[in-house]
Amino acid sequence: MAIKVLKKQLIQDDTFIQIFSLDEGDEYEDESVWKKCNPNLGISLKFDSIRGDVVKAKNNPTRLTNLLTKTFNVWTNAAKVWIKDEDYLKCIGEIDMSTRCKIYAGLDLSSVRDITALSLLIESDEKKLFNKVLCFMPEDNIRDRSETEGVNYELWANQGYIIKTPGNVTDYNFIKSTILNIAENHDLKVVGYDRWNSSQLVIDLLAEGIVMKGFGQGFASMSPPTKAFNYKILKQEITFEDNPVMRWMLSNVAINRDAAGNEKADKEKSANKIDGIVASIIALGEYMNREDEGSEDDYNIRAL
Repeated sequence: MAIKVLKKQLIQDDTFIQIFSLDEGDEYEDESVWKKCNPNLGISLKFDSIRGDVVKAKNNPTRLTNLLTKTFNVWTNAAKVWIKDEDYLKCIGEIDMSTRCKIYAGLDLSSVRDITALSLLIESDEKKLFNKVLCFMPEDNIRDRSETEGVNYELWANQGYIIKTPGNVTDYNFIKSTILNIAENHDLKVVGYDRWNSSQLVIDLLAEGIVMKGFGQGFASMSPPTKAFNYKILKQEITFEDNPVMRWMLSNVAINRDAAGNEKADKEKSANKIDGIVASIIALGEYMNREDEGSEDDYNIRAL
């Protein structure tokens, strides 16, 4: 929780956070730096206790992680962090949709009171990729959910990062109109969606001539674009719109891996919302599955 509060991703006005930690470059075996992260060292916490834990941790990765996090306050959750915040921030840039764009979309439909995310993967004439995510949320319950969940929904909605839909349940007609407007002004190739969470919205869009494709949520379908999403961020081959909602959602992602090394974003294990990330992975999957010209890089990514 502390990190999310410090990054202003969670609202917790009644909480004061002060973190005593090792500095970058400090060696955890150096006793002279232990006081930095343990101001009560020598009183409630004894040197001998830490010395014993250090010896036990040297050849035991699990003990070492436990020691670094609980004794030295070093953030070692890298095994749980899928994509580092600093890597994602390097991909932030401007997205120009003033002219007609080629778009591959991903749609993560919500329950009637939750966030629905529409991800637009835009391919420029130079084959560069840009990602813009629209998040929709029922207007009447944004304030209550901001207070009960301690998340900046209301602030983000007022800033325009969350699109408020009328009423207290998801307005699928509003979302349909948004998609139709995009299709009218741009070259919308396809909208991928979770076939197990489809709704009348999908049927209505098909009737309007929108190409809708169910996108499986199992490892076989999700693993290639999930790995590609990670790869393109690390290589800075994709540009994201500056959007605090997406940054927050990315920090919530828990990755589920099978015995074969396939991976997917796990909605069940993620503590908070990841709808925009899932929608973006689906959009990238549709881009990789495009019928015209899959690039060599797309196929190489599948083998990661």
